[in-house]
Amino acid sequence: MHILLVIMLVVVLVMAVIGFVVGIFLSIFVVQRIIQRHIVLLEKRRLVDDFPVQDLSRYDLTQMDLEPDAEVALPALSRKIAPPPTRTSLRPEDSSHLKKMGLLD
Repeated sequence: MHILLVIMLVVVLVMAVIGFVVGIFLSIFVVQRIIQRHIVLLEKRRLVDDFPVQDLSRYDLTQMDLEPDAEVALPALSRKIAPPPTRTSLRPEDSSHLKKMGLLD
């Protein structure tokens, strides 16, 4: 009877240690995921500050000179605008899709 009680006590202690180790691993995993999500949100906020969005619907952008290093003279738009991609950089299926939509000559 005493041997059975000692064996049960050893089994309970081993299970408790295993449960404690698994609990630590799970808590580390959860904290790591929380930190990763927080870092992603911080990175998105940084990108929002780096790339401000401006409503250009009121301006006629076809009359503007979009040189690679030219500054665009719009209110509150102090960033340089890169030139639009050339037509040679489009894949043929993209070009045909844009033509169907009426966005490309």
